Amino acid sequence: MGLKFELEFVTDYHCVANTSMIRSGNIGAIILRNFTCIIDTSSYPVTAKSFRAKVEKNFGLPAKFLIYTHYHGDHIFGASVFKDLVIISSKQTQRNLINIDTLKSIEEWKYNLMNEDPLAEGIEIISPTICFLDKMFIKDEDLELEICHAGGHTSGSTYVYFPKEKVIFTGDLIFEDIYPYVGDPTCNPDKWIAQLEQIKKMDIERIVPGHGHILLNNKELDKHIIFYKSLRTGIREAIQEKISMNSIQAPNFFELEAEIWKPVAIEAWYNYYKSQI
Repeated sequence: MGLKFELEFVTDYHCVANTSMIRSGNIGAIILRNFTCIIDTSSYPVTAKSFRAKVEKNFGLPAKFLIYTHYHGDHIFGASVFKDLVIISSKQTQRNLINIDTLKSIEEWKYNLMNEDPLAEGIEIISPTICFLDKMFIKDEDLELEICHAGGHTSGSTYVYFPKEKVIFTGDLIFEDIYPYVGDPTCNPDKWIAQLEQIKKMDIERIVPGHGHILLNNKELDKHIIFYKSLRTGIREAIQEKISMNSIQAPNFFELEAEIWKPVAIEAWYNYYKSQI
């Protein structure tokens, strides 16, 4: 099929990713002393298989853990390639994968993708085997990574932090190069903004977002924080002034797919803040 799916070195050794498929969630890995941890799966088993094979061959270490940053299909649909691993998620992500409403949306996404996209063969929705409430640590000799439940983008959204190389894998708490999807029914805008502000305070030199290219430092988070705060302010003011939802203008961000996702953003956050009154 001519698919090119190569490793990108986030750092000199321990962290790699692939960020080449903008409409598919990014996939990453942290290389420890005796095994590797995979972060998300991309949208497809074929790309997940390629990534896993390249990581294991390049470093000569087996993959042991798969970490879900959240439950959306473009981050978990390649999970069939990792059935032999221990799959980790926040407890809330596990709940999202069994909740009738959220699971229904993922099943519909899976059905449509498998009928429309030749890369989608073999997609399965696989539940995590280990769940945590707040934080979880994976340690291998002198190396340790931290998995933190954040919420925000979804109620189960999680990031993975590797202090050794000051790298964070944020999942869809950060969209780069693409207009963000903020319409998940479990989204909490205030938590999302608070988490981005908290991440900016961390000791970080590389950020691997859920979509788009790698950010080189945490100062690059400023434009994301400004966008979400602007969207929140505009929505709140519209509600206060009794302005019709159809008259609200969402702020610009990255223009790719903006016309699709702007109305979604307005409706979702309008309904969220309307429900707070």
